[in-house]
This record gives sequence, structure tokens and C-alpha cells, in this order.
Amino acid sequence: MGPIQGKRAVILATTILWAAPVLAATPRKTGAEVALPQATHRLTNWAADGNKGLWIEAIGGQWYYAEFLGSCPGVGGSDALAFQFSPGGSLDRFSRVIVSRPLRRSCPFKSFSASNGPPHGRSIHSQSPPSEPQK
Repeated sequence: MGPIQGKRAVILATTILWAAPVLAATPRKTGAEVALPQATHRLTNWAADGNKGLWIEAIGGQWYYAEFLGSCPGVGGSDALAFQFSPGGSLDRFSRVIVSRPLRRSCPFKSFSASNGPPHGRSIHSQSPPSEPQK
């Protein structure tokens, strides 16, 4: 290995070592868009990803990640959320979350996919059904 190739290898290794903790700390999507049918009574826990999205756990321990269409202020500091499901009761990319405090805010999903769940150390909240808000 020549001196230039050696420098490239060191730079690549340094970049990987630097990026690994950042990538590991934000597990989000693990697959394509999905829908969780009959979600009204299948949601057990959730954890906020700041104002960017939400990890949602269903009965059976499967986690999903809902990315918001835009920023959703208040979701990270909330201890109770309501979900507005798609027609038919599915939770999917056409659903939204309702944050009631400090102001009532509706946050539509941009995407909804299977996930490995939130990083360790995130605050996880229990979801008490039913979670369909009144319209």
C-alpha cells in the first residue's frame, strides 16, 4: 500500500468511527412503508424523536417509526397523545398525531415504517386506548 492509499484508508476509518455513534443513536426506519391495521387497540407505547417523529410500539413488541410531515412542536414534551387513524382504523402514512398541550396541534405523518425502536435511554410513554380523538 502506497502513502496515498494509506492516507485514504486512515481517513475512511476515521470517518466511519466518527459517524458510527451518530448513526447508532438515531435508529429510525428499517423498511418500506407499512400500515398497522386495526390500530385503535393495538398501540402500547410511544417515544418522541424530538419534534421530527415518533416511535410507536404495537402489541407483540413490534416498533414503528412515524416521520412527521413538518416539525411537531410539543410532542417531545407531551406525556399524552391521541392518534387520528386512516379510514378503517389503520395507522399508516395518512394518519396523524394530536398533541393537546400546550396548544392543540395536529401533526400529519410523512411516512410510517417498521423500526428497531427508540435508542436506549429515550423516555417511553404508555398509550391508553382508545386513541381516536373527537373530530
